[in-house]
Amino acid sequence: MKRKYVLRILVISCALLFFFNIASTQENEPLGKKLFVEKKCSTCHSIESQGIVLKKKTKAPDLSHVGSQLKADFIKKYVLKEEKLDGVAHMFLFKGEQNELDSLAMWLESLKEPVKADTVEQKNQ
Repeated sequence: MKRKYVLRILVISCALLFFFNIASTQENEPLGKKLFVEKKCSTCHSIESQGIVLKKKTKAPDLSHVGSQLKADFIKKYVLKEEKLDGVAHMFLFKGEQNELDSLAMWLESLKEPVKADTVEQKNQ
């Protein structure tokens, strides 16, 4: 009888720890990353540097280092179809609140190519 009771407590404890670990992981993610997934940007675009990997190949580019080329202001205009990139408009119009767009664009701008060690050494000389 005691074994069943101890086993139940152990199983419930493990389940609770698992649940709270998932919840805390999601809370620690940047808002922009959450919005990227919620707004279905990850349907076309991957961001492999952030663990967002598509199951099938698409023509849309991986955005792992998009912030190395584009600023948040341009990204906002691009997804609102107010700007073109290489003569091409974004395929879908962003649908959401202005604060969501701001958070998403700022997060995307933060995704930059890592600085190489030899580049840092050259700048310090």
